[in-house]
Amino acid sequence: MDGAPGFEGRLDQRIGVLDDTATNLTTIGEIVLDADGRLFVAQPREHSIKVFSPTGERVGTIGRRGDGPGEFR
Repeated sequence: MDGAPGFEGRLDQRIGVLDDTATNLTTIGEIVLDADGRLFVAQPREHSIKVFSPTGERVGTIGRRGDGPGEFR
């Protein structure tokens, strides 16, 4: 369309790696950013929370499927 406003996109941050199941994100629940810049991403299908550093590197995973301490249903 002539006169339509333009749109420019740019990659600001990449989180994870497509072929790495440890960093892949599936269904995303809540996302929380803490005061240190870490990103916590709830993964309801995996019953876990993936944690990423401010640079997008995976720091770890919290929880797993189950009924015990540190586990999610």
